[in-house]
Amino acid sequence: MLGIILGLIVLMVLAFMGWSIIWVAPIAAGVVALTGGLDLLDAYTNTYMSGFVGFAKKWFPVFMLSAIFGKLMEDTGMARSIAVSLSKLMGTKRAILGVLLSSAVLTYGGISLFVVVFAVYPLALSLFREANISRKLLPATIALGAFTFTMTALPGTPQIQNLIPIPYFQTDAMAAPIMGIVSALIMGIGGYYYLIWRQKQMSAKGENYVEPKDNSILKVEGSAPNVFLSILPLLTVLITLNVLEWDIVIALLAGILLILILNITKIKGFVKSINAGAAGSITALLIQVRL
Repeated sequence: MLGIILGLIVLMVLAFMGWSIIWVAPIAAGVVALTGGLDLLDAYTNTYMSGFVGFAKKWFPVFMLSAIFGKLMEDTGMARSIAVSLSKLMGTKRAILGVLLSSAVLTYGGISLFVVVFAVYPLALSLFREANISRKLLPATIALGAFTFTMTALPGTPQIQNLIPIPYFQTDAMAAPIMGIVSALIMGIGGYYYLIWRQKQMSAKGENYVEPKDNSILKVEGSAPNVFLSILPLLTVLITLNVLEWDIVIALLAGILLILILNITKIKGFVKSINAGAAGSITALLIQVRL
């Protein structure tokens, strides 16, 4: 157990230092093997690689299509359009709630967590600036919306964390709806009020918004497409997966196809977006295999 914990620490520290997960993951696996009394070479060539190949064979199409779907949503401006609309709806006074909901809706619609962060972050900075809220709360706010209840608890979420257990427990994406909704409410509402409490504490101490050194991150270039059209691909993935009970691969393909149809005038940039999404799926797959 200590070896597993040490391996996770090595993984997190090296990743935080900017090392590529492509070779950080085998290093962390080697730490686990050595502390577990296993032969290092055999553990890597047989145990680790066998598990990697088996997992990749089953789940790589989902990782790849999910990453492409998210990258297309980002590059076409659809993800930004949804985030902007929700943020405006909440208003400056509820900046934390606006950022939280924007992240949650995008994640629940099937967009990759990594894409959600990049889509929401510039808008979140602008909202926190107007509301004079400390930027220290920004990572926690985005993480609460994207990395918690929409990723693991809400029934029907197309995120991989909800899909992997399906063949092992013989369930579907909507399994345990009551337990999932209750858990989501505890995480979402509890987390939101905790952030509000921390905001009041920091404001009382005089900790307010401070401009980042790189102000270019605040600039959001290009016009955003219609929000109602932007949300259609997300609804397509959710409906085809949970109502029509299509396989997640087909559901994601349907969402990708709809994005391409709705943005037919931007077809020249699609190849670049698809290539970037496919490349990013390798990193996501390696992270998931290590976990």
